Amino acid sequence: SSQCVANLPDDLQPETNYYVRAQGVYGDEYSTWGPTVVLHTPEACEPPASLNAEAGPFSANLSWVSGAEFCEVEYREEGETTYTTLVNTGFETTTGMTNWIQQTKGSGDGWQILSESAQAHGGSKMLGSTYTANSDNIDNWVIIPISDLHGVLSFYAKKNRRDTFPFRVYVSTTGTNTGTSGDLTGDFAQVASYTNNLSTTYQQFTLDLTDEYSGAGYIALRHYTTRTSNNTLSVLVDDLMFQKVTTAYSDWTSAGLTTEDSMTLENLTPGATYQARVKAHCDTGYESDWSTVSFTTVNYIEFEDQNVENLCVSNWGSDGHLSYAQAEGVETLGTVFNNQSGITSFNELQYFTGLTGIA
Repeated sequence: SSQCVANLPDDLQPETNYYVRAQGVYGDEYSTWGPTVVLHTPEACEPPASLNAEAGPFSANLSWVSGAEFCEVEYREEGETTYTTLVNTGFETTTGMTNWIQQTKGSGDGWQILSESAQAHGGSKMLGSTYTANSDNIDNWVIIPISDLHGVLSFYAKKNRRDTFPFRVYVSTTGTNTGTSGDLTGDFAQVASYTNNLSTTYQQFTLDLTDEYSGAGYIALRHYTTRTSNNTLSVLVDDLMFQKVTTAYSDWTSAGLTTEDSMTLENLTPGATYQARVKAHCDTGYESDWSTVSFTTVNYIEFEDQNVENLCVSNWGSDGHLSYAQAEGVETLGTVFNNQSGITSFNELQYFTGLTGIA
């Protein structure tokens, strides 16, 4: 006889009964099934809820709601944000556009590169949604493959005639199916409508997708109408760019374990942006997913004495505050504090590290 070990799938549902049985295999022969046992999975270890951060200059108080045995806390500082250009075209050439997809429905002529310097935003060419006069059911799509949708789209657009038909931007993370008709848009979801924003002069439009999208996908420009048009041209687009946004972070730093539903992070940098995350460890032995929150530490000095604050802000501060950087840049206090009998403390003098003299 031998002892066998089998690992069950790792996607079992919490608080669920599973029935398990085993069968022996001896060459080409199979034994009868052994007795059935019931396996009851424990309740799920839920991630901490309502994670919140209240930040000061050098610390941040984290709070959350969790019934776990204890929680684990980590944090990291946000670094420089960089922009990588994935698409950049003024439509003067078709370079970089070989993978673009045009889908034309109804009687429209689709999106075309038009050559007319007087109508271009820059150079002599632009992208235009065209169709024949007195046509109807126009539905022009141009689909742009994007290797990473975590970024910002920008372009210039205007209408070339008085009429304005729907001009919208869509995103897909699955495919290029644009649906059958009307507002049935297949794989695409609308993310912006500029129908009522267009004028007869170019305006720049910027669309930030970083909060909602990442990974490969498609951006589509769509210009359509279900009624008869008397014009032959309506929307022009030029100088289109998509930039992938990448934010660098330091490595995660452990802040430790706690049985409380709160923790204070210390020794932070004023005016810096951080991410903090909290994970529950349940008494079942399981761990939850992380809950994450972002926060920015206060970049100005919080004075204990209101009189000192008023003097410092009025002489060296801005916008009603004195930042740490502004305090560091002060070389002398001059006569600012002469004859100020109402001052009871000035502990914040420690931040005036650039002083070459008190007076």
